[in-house]
Amino acid sequence: MKEDRGEKKAGPVPWENLTVRILESTDVEQITEIYREVFLSYPFPIHNPGYILKTMKENIRYFGVEEHGKLLAVSSAETDAKEQNAEMTDFATRPEARGRGMAQALLRRMETSMKKEGFKTLYTIARLKSVPMNKTFLFLDYHYAGTLIQNTQIAGEIESMNVFYKHL
Repeated sequence: MKEDRGEKKAGPVPWENLTVRILESTDVEQITEIYREVFLSYPFPIHNPGYILKTMKENIRYFGVEEHGKLLAVSSAETDAKEQNAEMTDFATRPEARGRGMAQALLRRMETSMKKEGFKTLYTIARLKSVPMNKTFLFLDYHYAGTLIQNTQIAGEIESMNVFYKHL
C-alpha cells in the first residue's frame, strides 16, 4: 500500500461552470478563433468568419462548450435533411481545456439535437492519428466502417481518416 503523504492528485476540472449549447451568429468570432488556434490548415475555410456565418444559415449547426462566456470547444453537424443524415465534424478544443471530456459532451448534445430533428444516420471521418477523437466515437457506439488512406489535408499535412457511423 502506498503511503499517503498529503499530496493532492490532479483530477478532472469540474463542469459546474460549463454549458453545452447550440451556437448562434453572435458566436462566429469565437468559433473561428478556436479553429485558428487548433488547426494550422483545414479542408474548408473554417478560419473565415464569413464562411461560418454562411454555413450557419444553410445546413450546418454549430455546438459549443462555454465557460463564463468563453467558448472552450466547438463542433458542427453538417446536415442533409432530405437524406436524413448528418456528419458530426469540426471538433476543436482549446489546448488549455483538453482532457475534460468536451468532445464527448458535444457529441452527445449533437446527437440529441439531430434525433429531435428527425435525422436517422450520423457519421464522421476522424483523423486516424487522433486517438482521443476515435475513442470518443467508439465510446458512443459508432461503428467503424474503414479507413480512407492519405485523403485529407488537415493541420498542415495529408492524413488518413477513419469512417464511423451510427443509426439513431
